[in-house]
Amino acid sequence: MKKYSVLLAGLLAATVSFGATLQVVDTVEEAVAKAREKKGFVMLNFTGTDWCTACKHLKEKILNTDTFCNAYGDKAVMTTVDFPRLPELRAKISKEEAARREKLLTSYQLRGLPAVVLLDPGGFPFAILNGARPTPEDYMPLIEEGLKTMAARDEAFKKAQPLTGMERAKALAEALNTLPKACRDKYPRVVTEINLLDPNNTLGYRNVLGKSESYIKQMQALQELGKTFTGHFAPEQISADIEKIKEYLANPELDPEIRQLALRGLGDSYALLFSVLRDPSKKAEREAALDQMLKSYQEAVKVDPDTALAKKLQTTIDLNLQRIEEQKKQKQQNAQP
Repeated sequence: MKKYSVLLAGLLAATVSFGATLQVVDTVEEAVAKAREKKGFVMLNFTGTDWCTACKHLKEKILNTDTFCNAYGDKAVMTTVDFPRLPELRAKISKEEAARREKLLTSYQLRGLPAVVLLDPGGFPFAILNGARPTPEDYMPLIEEGLKTMAARDEAFKKAQPLTGMERAKALAEALNTLPKACRDKYPRVVTEINLLDPNNTLGYRNVLGKSESYIKQMQALQELGKTFTGHFAPEQISADIEKIKEYLANPELDPEIRQLALRGLGDSYALLFSVLRDPSKKAEREAALDQMLKSYQEAVKVDPDTALAKKLQTTIDLNLQRIEEQKKQKQQNAQP
């Protein structure tokens, strides 16, 4: 009897496993409608199907697994925002659709793929999941943290309902503050109400909506600038690119996050210049390029030391400074009789 029970349990588990699937639809609008029916959530999956290895891993080894589908198949609805690179795939996307996808990518301030934005049944974003993870068991806690964020947001909105005046503004701001910064401007009615109730901008929401549009324009300009550098490996080309980035950085109205990215790009350009200056007669120029690379990275870190980008750049700075110091010591030892 015991063996029969174990066998039956195994068969039932297999039946559940094969029956669970993650619902995938073509558009955000359709996904939101389906999520509303399920009382679940939307997974807006930003991906590069033909080139992004991590994206393929996320799809095949996590989202399409029985483990993930059994956990979220009855709650989640997924739609993809694809950024293919193969010409034949890009040709199938209209210019208008390509522009829409780029704008959507930029509006969430995503700097890498894959990334999944979670939306509630009303279409409002509440979490951004960056990258993939080795296994479904590693990835699912990100979903759970996102759902906890949505619950905290909803609880804060509930507290705001009976309030008026500045107290209501604070409660609404508390609700939005539970969300990633890139999600907050997607609640225009809430932001507008906060600003009406808080005319002195004590809660710091005055520029949230306007900043988003400005951010998008600045990011698009930076991306377009970067595209003009493609295939530039000659020292004179790289030097010209460096001057263009400097001109871009001269704008005093740049969003801090955009400025940090541009300074990183400036440092990367100096690093490329350093790598191509191989002629021994260019030793001084090469050393100057290395020095400017480090200075650019250091300026980027100063903009906001707490960002993930700043921490990566600081690691690069520290490694290079350590290497430079070791080279100096080696020269001193070699110079000794």
